[in-house]
Amino acid sequence: MKRLVIILPIVALASVLLLHMNANRMKRFSAEVQSQLKKRETSTIKYDDCIQKESLVRLEAFLKKGGRLPKDVDVSEIDVQIDKYRTSLDSTVQSLNSMDAHSFLHAEYKRYRKLIYYNTTSPIKTYYYFKIMEACYINDEKLNQSSRARLARL
Repeated sequence: MKRLVIILPIVALASVLLLHMNANRMKRFSAEVQSQLKKRETSTIKYDDCIQKESLVRLEAFLKKGGRLPKDVDVSEIDVQIDKYRTSLDSTVQSLNSMDAHSFLHAEYKRYRKLIYYNTTSPIKTYYYFKIMEACYINDEKLNQSSRARLARL
């Protein structure tokens, strides 16, 4: 009798679990489901949300259309500052592992995009921010190419 009191709830719980899995059409223990789960894990590429060139092209068109980029202004001094930023960005990216570097680049890209979209800045500042976003894109692309090359060797 004591065994029946213990075994009966266990059997009932197992039955409910199996019925629930069948109702949701889940086959957790099959090899097919296990392989699909592994495939999903590996197909979720860690650089899935990388910066796209198209977003930069669209942003540049938007800025030009709105007259928010400098016209007939010497931007050579700003380009010097952008080159300094690029050097700093390169050294920062090199000092981080690839995941942290991607996160950093995406955060910088988003931060400057937000500054462009939500602040009414001068055309010079907008140009500076846009060029920083381009630098983030270039570094992100380099990281993607190097990670693809490493994956191809495996």
